[in-house]
Amino acid sequence: MIRVTGHRKWAASRRAGRAARMAAIGLIAALSHAQSRAHPGPHHDIERLTRLLDGPTAGTAASAEALQTRAGWLTERGLCRRLDDDFMGSLRDLDDALALAPGLHAAMLQRGMTLAALRRDAEALAQFDRYIAAGGRSAQAHVERATIHERAGRPDAALADYAAAAHADPDVETLLRQVRLCRSLGRVNDAAAACRDGFERLNHPVVLRRELILLEQKRGRVDAALALIDELLPTLPLKADWRLLRAEVLDAAGRGTEAATERRRALDEARDAVRRRGTAMNREMLTRALSAAGERADVDSSIKNSPLQVHSRSNP
Repeated sequence: MIRVTGHRKWAASRRAGRAARMAAIGLIAALSHAQSRAHPGPHHDIERLTRLLDGPTAGTAASAEALQTRAGWLTERGLCRRLDDDFMGSLRDLDDALALAPGLHAAMLQRGMTLAALRRDAEALAQFDRYIAAGGRSAQAHVERATIHERAGRPDAALADYAAAAHADPDVETLLRQVRLCRSLGRVNDAAAACRDGFERLNHPVVLRRELILLEQKRGRVDAALALIDELLPTLPLKADWRLLRAEVLDAAGRGTEAATERRRALDEARDAVRRRGTAMNREMLTRALSAAGERADVDSSIKNSPLQVHSRSNP
């Protein structure tokens, strides 16, 4: 067996690190190539739609069905042009689509989206109002209206639109915006109610669980905040970060002894995780646990000098 020491060990480590980086770069390049083949981007769609619009039937008298089809192509190209940052071209296509089919919901929605992207807020609001009045049901129209209202300093109108979007098609990002706007206005109970509703409807996403824990703390409902953590802990393979959060809740409630016990458990679990698998994620988790426990030791020395490791070395 050849022992690698000193400079040779450093060189071997460096070569291994370089090989790992090159493998990662190769994987990223392969994935990027596959993604570009699978999704060529808006420019290719624009070319395809332009060929359809400039085809043999362009400029000829057409049936109502053909006009509807053409309006659909213009709407799609208007969307693609916006994604390609050609906002004025997008507006032209969408105006042409609405000239052919004035009640086409998709064209009305996309025109509002393009106006919002241009920050032509008054026109965008008017367009979204027309879309909703005509029976349009896209949650995105409400989200865009809410964004405009927030920008203009109209929080109540923004909250109404966020609530409408959540009712139509709830998603985590929109719910977080609604909840955090409520919280910024000091309406903690409203924020908690909206967060709890979204949390249940979206099958308990982690980001809403964390937000709800914070809100329950602010409302002085420590046991409710702890319950949100406790119901999750048994399902987690790595519990240390959630134990640290539990310690923060206990500390804020003046239950310092319990908090210290929780931090110690988090540290023991993080050390155990690094001993089993020394991944970057596990090592970062241990670093957080060490910091929370007030220990300055680095990860390697923490593992080396942990009680279990010392016991193993003294009892071979």
